[in-house]
Amino acid sequence: MTIAVNKAVCKCTSGVLCQVTILPTTNVFISGARCVRMPDATTINLPSFGMCYNLTNPSVIKTPVGIVPCMCVPNILGSKWLTKKFNVKVCGQSVCSNGDKCFCLYGGLITIEFPGQLSVS
Repeated sequence: MTIAVNKAVCKCTSGVLCQVTILPTTNVFISGARCVRMPDATTINLPSFGMCYNLTNPSVIKTPVGIVPCMCVPNILGSKWLTKKFNVKVCGQSVCSNGDKCFCLYGGLITIEFPGQLSVS
């Protein structure tokens, strides 16, 4: 398991790749980088996955016929990462790792593909 940090690469099944942006207000660090924590699944931290292809997205539905996709604006369910290692904590906060996921209201499954670091030092 490698803990995800700022600039970790995520992928959405209805879009493309995106980097997690952890705000400077987060004071949980590992290897000199801000950790991705369970509550960091928001549109501030995951601003866009490029273009959305999911036909349950209201913006895609409004797009004229034949002109798919539209700009992705994720709407994260519960605003939390579903982490497989919820008991792994740094400074008392649950952190995320490669393979953790969250879901978009519009049907996309978002996963951490590359945690932003190769190993914990």
